Amino acid sequence: MPTVLNTSGISVFTTPNLCSKYRRPIIEELNDYNHLDIVQKAIFDYHCKRLYNVNSRMALNNVDVEQFEKDNFFKYHYYSYIKESYNQQFSYAKNHLYKLKKEFRYLNPSMQEEWIDIDTQKSKIFTGQIQSLATNKIYIISLGKYFYRFKSDFEVIKDKKYYCNLVFTVKGIRANLISQSETVL
Repeated sequence: MPTVLNTSGISVFTTPNLCSKYRRPIIEELNDYNHLDIVQKAIFDYHCKRLYNVNSRMALNNVDVEQFEKDNFFKYHYYSYIKESYNQQFSYAKNHLYKLKKEFRYLNPSMQEEWIDIDTQKSKIFTGQIQSLATNKIYIISLGKYFYRFKSDFEVIKDKKYYCNLVFTVKGIRANLISQSETVL
């Protein structure tokens, strides 16, 4: 293996490390130590930040539910709610929110996470339609579901389409209107 001696007298390898192609990502190596509580928490935190990815959602299914729920009740149910929402299993997501509301009297409403697009890893933009001004809801076409919306800075018109982001809150998923869509119904 060719080496070069730099000015400090330390050998620097000029060819790539032969072992690098055999290395596994650190998260896969941590799975070998999944029996340790601290490792389970680290793996859970890692995957919770990547719930937009199907593989991360599937990895959360391997968590010891009873033990983790007992140790981290809020975190388990909050991220399970987000996971089920990404899977479009909204009835299961609602069950997790119900358990949170039942256990905690006051939940911090500022705790929010945006729905992330898997392709861009940025906030996903949805198209929704306002079908009634009285209900303060928007119908998200791609999900086939109504969501409450945050107040917007512009006037909202019935039967118009809007671009919006979905935000996970402790009270449920809320739509944040971005702009009016140019497409005509």
